[in-house]
Amino acid sequence: EQIAEVLREAGYSDWTMTGVSGVLGQVWKFARVRMGYTAPSPLEGLWRDERPKGRARAARRMWDDAELAAVMRSAQEPYRTLFAVALVTGARQSELLGLTWADVSISDPDDAELRFEAQVDRAGKRVAMKTEESRRPAPITRDLAVILAAHKLRATDTSGEAFVFATRTGRAISQRNVVRELRRPQRKATDGQGRRVFPVLHEL
Repeated sequence: EQIAEVLREAGYSDWTMTGVSGVLGQVWKFARVRMGYTAPSPLEGLWRDERPKGRARAARRMWDDAELAAVMRSAQEPYRTLFAVALVTGARQSELLGLTWADVSISDPDDAELRFEAQVDRAGKRVAMKTEESRRPAPITRDLAVILAAHKLRATDTSGEAFVFATRTGRAISQRNVVRELRRPQRKATDGQGRRVFPVLHEL
């Protein structure tokens, strides 16, 4: 209980305190099992309701069709195509950025698919999926296949190992840039009456 109180008084969140207590428990377990340490863990004297608990994250609000349409109208390439692929496949950002042209089958728009075989890490390096189950094919709609075909025509390098969403130098687009380029059309997006779709982004 004292550990929780000390961390709380220091301004740490319950989520952080949960992580600290978890690490502390593992350290004591290692000391007891591998080193023969016999002193009790400082966590053993805590009742369940005394242990720090991470607060549940608030559910994220889903965009409605009008909001999605407004963002897509305001987005610029290649991000508009990237957002379209994200909407249809539901893939994670790292998986989308890890796509190469070898993973794209659009020769027959009526039988098109993407194969998620790898992902891009924070350093921009293409790495394997964490689990074999994460590797999967994803059938896509004819409309998205046509969008990707147009994107391929604009691309500088369409060889098999080239990234589908690449910078001018051929590197994968960074995740930070994706977030930044998503905010840009969100700020510009307006409805049919010229009102801002996401007014909160304009508040100080």
